[in-house]
Amino acid sequence: EENIYSFANSWGMSNQQKKCQRAMPPSYTCNISSKTAEKDFIENCQLLRTSSVFSKCHHLLDPEKFIGLCEEDMCRCAQDRNCHCPVFLEYARNCAQQGVILKGWPASSACRPRCPSGLEYHECTSPCAKTCQSLNINEVCPEQCVDGCSCPEGKLLDGDICVDAQNCSCINSGKKFPPGSSVYQDCNSCICRHGAWICNNEPCPGECSV
Repeated sequence: EENIYSFANSWGMSNQQKKCQRAMPPSYTCNISSKTAEKDFIENCQLLRTSSVFSKCHHLLDPEKFIGLCEEDMCRCAQDRNCHCPVFLEYARNCAQQGVILKGWPASSACRPRCPSGLEYHECTSPCAKTCQSLNINEVCPEQCVDGCSCPEGKLLDGDICVDAQNCSCINSGKKFPPGSSVYQDCNSCICRHGAWICNNEPCPGECSV
């Protein structure tokens, strides 16, 4: 039955003055009483079809099913204008899995995926986070990018905050030390710089025995 309605909706015609309302099964209900609100949510969901950003993936992924899911979500939480965003994110991720990165989709759809404070959402970022600890190791990372939250360009993740490389902390015996800290290890004096311990490599003094 779902395929019948999807096929019917794929032939819907719209123009700038009036958006075509989707055909739905008799059991489908929507708790939106305001015509203005209904018009808004229809237009929001139709962005999957009308936006030039999303159209780059239409040849790989038909947006019709996602538009239907979007309208269902909007009906369930009509007071929240961002209810369409989870479906838009899912469409973008499905496209990315097929090799099409939809750059700029959050801005074109008024969606802002949430990130922890200080981090930014990127449609295509390395699956291996750039951290103070990874700064000094050769990490093998998959080439395919993923969407997600990462530090702004030029910053590194130090725990749960983004910092410049010179402000990276260091780890010693499971403890965190701020940049510029000194520790002594095997007769050497080591200073924390750029997330790594820089040691003077002095040989330990010999011991005399009689």
